[in-house]
Amino acid sequence: MSTTTPVLQLGDHRSRRDRRLRNTLALLEFDARRMRLASQLADLLGRVGGDRGVLAWVDEFDPVAPRAHIVVDLLRDRPRRELELAPLLDAWDRGVPGILDLPEAPRPGRTTPGSLAVVSLGSDGRRAWFALVEGSHPRKPFSTALVDELAFRSGAIAGELLHPEDGEAFAGWGALAGAAGSGDPASGERSTVRFMVLRFLRSALADDLVPDPETLDERIDLLGDEVEPWRDDPEGAVWARVLDAVAHRHLDELESACHDLGAQTADAGEHGAAVEAYRAAHELAVAVGDVDGAGRAARSLGRTHRNVGAWDESESWYTTAVSLARVAGDLEAEAVAVDGWANTLRVKGAFPRARRLHVRALDLARRSGSAYAVGSAHHSLLTLSAMTGDRDQAVEHGWAAVESYAEPRDQLRALVSVAAALVEAGDAEVAERAYAVALRHVVEPYYHLFALDGYAHAAALQGDRQAYLERTAALDAVDWRPGGPDFEGQVYLYRGRAWAHLGEPVEARRWFRRALDFSEAQGLSQTLFAAQDGLDTLDAGHAPAARQPVSGDARSRARAFDRLERADRRLAGVGG
Repeated sequence: MSTTTPVLQLGDHRSRRDRRLRNTLALLEFDARRMRLASQLADLLGRVGGDRGVLAWVDEFDPVAPRAHIVVDLLRDRPRRELELAPLLDAWDRGVPGILDLPEAPRPGRTTPGSLAVVSLGSDGRRAWFALVEGSHPRKPFSTALVDELAFRSGAIAGELLHPEDGEAFAGWGALAGAAGSGDPASGERSTVRFMVLRFLRSALADDLVPDPETLDERIDLLGDEVEPWRDDPEGAVWARVLDAVAHRHLDELESACHDLGAQTADAGEHGAAVEAYRAAHELAVAVGDVDGAGRAARSLGRTHRNVGAWDESESWYTTAVSLARVAGDLEAEAVAVDGWANTLRVKGAFPRARRLHVRALDLARRSGSAYAVGSAHHSLLTLSAMTGDRDQAVEHGWAAVESYAEPRDQLRALVSVAAALVEAGDAEVAERAYAVALRHVVEPYYHLFALDGYAHAAALQGDRQAYLERTAALDAVDWRPGGPDFEGQVYLYRGRAWAHLGEPVEARRWFRRALDFSEAQGLSQTLFAAQDGLDTLDAGHAPAARQPVSGDARSRARAFDRLERADRRLAGVGG
């Protein structure tokens, strides 16, 4: 046994190193340029036989501390980002490329030496760039041939690194538009402070998380004065957490606060601000090697981009989330990411691809044993089935979602969607009851909007013009922004259908035309086709098609009302 144990330990050691490298590359998959740089750095690390490789920079005008831009750490799950300035400056003094070879180098906090090699890569006008490779044990000095090879490899890295890049545009400008356009001084002030917090975040991250301490503390103090009056506000409390985490360099807490800020702003309909906050959370997760956190942020970015009609960006982030979930071996996260990706395809109108992914998500969810993932997959299949005309399947998937979810918030979301499926099926009475139950409990702005819209439409389907007008007025009195373009297109479509059912074709035509124009501009394929179908029906002089309700027979209706009663009790906390 004693002769084989070291071999097993060595194999386990290599396995962990390989896993850490895979995790690093998966975390950077969202950014092709950074992933190429990390791959080149890993090659350099392998050639030298080191344990940690870093691409770092020093501000040429204020060389206070080196900043770690990309880290490949084969010894730590949480990449080590700390660096010493002196070896980098020594390499810089040797020219470009200047190679500093320290086969025996002291290691801070360690009694035994390691090894270190630093290559100066050049300057982009403000920053001096370096590649650093260190090992945990001493090694032989580099041969002349290896020095030449390192210079060549470093030149390839420098060519990639120093090439000008546009970067991602700041997504938080919309907050200023909200400040300028708000008639409410408090709302305008909130938008202004939100913008200031987001710009501060972007600036701190642009400095690779190690900005100049004195300047940083001064900025935090100034911004803290703006945030202080908002500390008792839910979003303001998150702003304060962001500042506190940056001040104390607590990257884990900063990542969590950024994600919470994204959720707060997304719920408020401030999608640009949410994108910026989630992007910061993702960047922080990448920096500290948090695969789960990076996947969570990627899913949130996929959903937020979908809500503003940015389909390509949504798909890109969801595919990143799927890759990260696979690397982590997390079936639940993979199921949720695949399901979100399919929802983006569904909104685009790519139904066959969406269905294949939804079915795959349901299989992954069942294998994971996650109540949330199973409920989410059924929920999505409800929506797709309703859109493709399979009314029976839509309603059954809907009830399965309501009954699979464990959390009241998720159950409410599914209940609103069940009601929408019943509306599409022409089952107006049951739909109206479902919306009434949902509106008693729902607090999320996004689903509250859809419930208000559907509740109004259910009245029109039953010919109740007065109730329809009252419920439409209630919808028009609230902020539509949390619903995004998908919701707005649905409102216009449903109003066309409602007026057609109420026997007013002129008004119906106006709303169908508005739905058509809006959907064409936003790329909402399914809503566009439905609006055109509504116009064609009016042009042909036909009345809206009557539908046999899914819950048409007495037994089915009794079962539907029983399910609603149980859901109402459960949501009220009574049980059952």
